[in-house]
Amino acid sequence: MYVHRAVEQTSVHEVLKMFGEKFKVPLEVCRIIHSPVRTPTQVPLEKLHIDTRLWDFKDRLLPRVTKVLRSIGLLSSEGQS
Repeated sequence: MYVHRAVEQTSVHEVLKMFGEKFKVPLEVCRIIHSPVRTPTQVPLEKLHIDTRLWDFKDRLLPRVTKVLRSIGLLSSEGQS
């Protein structure tokens, strides 16, 4: 995990210069997704790779994201339209 305020210089895949400690997250926990084009819409859908790793966390992640989106007003509260 990167603390953005501690990053001084980056490359495409990692931080080159930083303040403080550096922790590597194992690939079984995260994935780096790199698209060779600026906008993925320029590539036909059948040529894109879908990384479903994030789906493993949906049961815990979705309620938390929903809570944050409601708290900042981007989603209406339950029972309201």
